[in-house]
Amino acid sequence: MALSSRDEVDGVIGAEVMTSFYSTIYNTIFKRNSIFVGTIFAGAFVFQPVFDSGVTRWYEYHNRGKLWKDIKGKYVGGGDDEEEDEDDE
Repeated sequence: MALSSRDEVDGVIGAEVMTSFYSTIYNTIFKRNSIFVGTIFAGAFVFQPVFDSGVTRWYEYHNRGKLWKDIKGKYVGGGDDEEEDEDDE
């Protein structure tokens, strides 16, 4: 299958855009080590709570009815009547 001249032009323009994008990323983040390390730390601090809340939601969704917060009402509540009678004496 032969490429038309339009496809070749689109490929060249796409390559120029990608080269420009990579050049911008390199010049803003990777060129200086201090900026690169700072970007890594900032990304880690943002990623950690997002990942943690996502995993927690997934875990709670897949374990509905088995977690303590779901079954707490069955086991905690009124308590034993005998213990209350002993306290009254």
